[in-house]
Amino acid sequence: MDELILAALQGTIEPADAARLDAWRRASPRNDGRYRDMARLWALTAQEDPLLSRVGPAPDLSARPPRASEPATGMRRAPRPARGVRPAWLAAMAAVAAVLVLAVRQPGRAPEVASVLSTSEFVTDTSEMVTARLDDGSVVRLAPQSRLRVQPVADRREVWLDGEAFFAIAPDSARPFTIRTRNGAVEVLGTRFDLRVVGSELRLVVTDGKVALTTGVERRVVSAGQMAHLQQGVPVIQSIARADTLLDWMGGFLAFQNTPLRQVARELEHRYGVRVLLPDSALASRTVTAWFTGHDLEQVLSVICSAVDAHCTLRDGVASIEP
Repeated sequence: MDELILAALQGTIEPADAARLDAWRRASPRNDGRYRDMARLWALTAQEDPLLSRVGPAPDLSARPPRASEPATGMRRAPRPARGVRPAWLAAMAAVAAVLVLAVRQPGRAPEVASVLSTSEFVTDTSEMVTARLDDGSVVRLAPQSRLRVQPVADRREVWLDGEAFFAIAPDSARPFTIRTRNGAVEVLGTRFDLRVVGSELRLVVTDGKVALTTGVERRVVSAGQMAHLQQGVPVIQSIARADTLLDWMGGFLAFQNTPLRQVARELEHRYGVRVLLPDSALASRTVTAWFTGHDLEQVLSVICSAVDAHCTLRDGVASIEP
């Protein structure tokens, strides 16, 4: 329902959806309170966008490369900001659709995390998805007909899932992240994966890093490029050639969590069907934490390249990212 609220606040909601939203608000004071809370946050968007103050305007991807005689000042920027960007703090309320959050750090620098996760519950109906940014910086994309409950625990991070969700977990070796379900638990330190739990079925698809899947007395480690499912309650692991082919339900959603730029480039190639050139090894080792919903390749490249202080071009199906 958050997507309909956002559309209403933007003034882009269709009449049928407006009627559906109005009926949902009238159904309970809690629903109406949810709408009013988001409306109050939306009213603050007239203030300066803290994201743009960090990363600057979007670069002009069609601009010519700098001449050798020009100073190495990084990217060329267009005079207007990237489309579809909203303040980063709006993501704390399960921001959806046009919201984008971005952070880039040098290798070896520890991420900042919150002391505990706040209590929250996200529920989707048959036709909606929700993207939630948790207090620790982790990002969750919740599929239709799913429920995610966040439990505040002082010494660990823990959520409960029923349905399906894609997780991009912020690393914190001192506080493992645990996802509990009716059919087993998944424990991670920092990785990206999709988890689906429906009835007695469980399916885990890991796109980055490793996770531990525990069901009863069985504990198995599942690595990037692998999928696990239950067979008579026992985890069965198999290799998969392309994890993204199993995640079509996410639509135009992309999430990176301390992901090396070289891997970001590979995933952009798969998602958008282009070739991405990244010749500088130092630049390729920088890590990116970002999530995008419904943005085209030019928008995604604009923000990523601006944040890593790189020069980007996009011509004839080939993207180049250079210092």
